[in-house]
Amino acid sequence: MFTVDPDELNAVREALARDRTEYGVGILHQPSSKIALRPFDQLRYRGGHQELISLKEWLPEDCLGFIVARPAEEYVMINLAQINTRDGPLNMPAGLFRNIVLSLRQCWAGMAACASPG
Repeated sequence: MFTVDPDELNAVREALARDRTEYGVGILHQPSSKIALRPFDQLRYRGGHQELISLKEWLPEDCLGFIVARPAEEYVMINLAQINTRDGPLNMPAGLFRNIVLSLRQCWAGMAACASPG
């Protein structure tokens, strides 16, 4: 599974709870197995996945992206990001994405399941 920063997760959850048109930008940094999350509106330049990668000081070639949305009552992860096109389509391999979703859902179910930031 992957490491999720509970503060980043809460920031996305709160932003999506306040505004259903907001969405979260998510990045998997493959070498560290860390997931970075940020509400899109909190990215200063609205640069999406690329801006979040820069903020984390990660190499783009080490990262894959996804989106978190809340069109209704449930949070939805979407396997879609331009940074994923190195290998072809806009989405990452299904098995890898499934593990991201499981990590996020596990963390949402109980914050004790999340790794501490750092």
